[in-house]
Amino acid sequence: MKKTIDKEIDELIDEIDFQGDVHPAYLSTELRTLQVRVISAHARLENSLETRIVYQFAKENNFNAFQSSLSDILSDYISFRNKIEIVKEYNDNFPIEILLKVNTYRNEFAHPDGTKLRKEYNRSTPSGKINIRNLLRCLKLANEKVDIYAERIYLNNNLI
Repeated sequence: MKKTIDKEIDELIDEIDFQGDVHPAYLSTELRTLQVRVISAHARLENSLETRIVYQFAKENNFNAFQSSLSDILSDYISFRNKIEIVKEYNDNFPIEILLKVNTYRNEFAHPDGTKLRKEYNRSTPSGKINIRNLLRCLKLANEKVDIYAERIYLNNNLI
């Protein structure tokens, strides 16, 4: 009997998860869930940096036709740190510090030391609970600050 694509997808996911479970950098299901949240939030926030740079470029150059090309260049060739440095130069209160904190979490979870993460984010310990709460608060605050910034800049300029 031929295997369905759905069945194959499920088997591949199980195999990949199993490989992760026996790796020295093993992350529990709870840590993998945190990892996904950190990396997803970081990607969204990095996209906000790119949008800010494109907005400034278009504003200064009246060059709307090349916005998508500039977005591709930023996404593919400019590092997160360089985007931060570019946006710092605009000196318009973009919430840089909280994005740097999210980037610290992203680095920690994107290149995991399983033993360290299991210790620091162990929900069965008081310090682990505090660390998890602090991480999630940071992600929430970063998203809120970027959204407030975007609303202030883009809505006040009738761009949204």
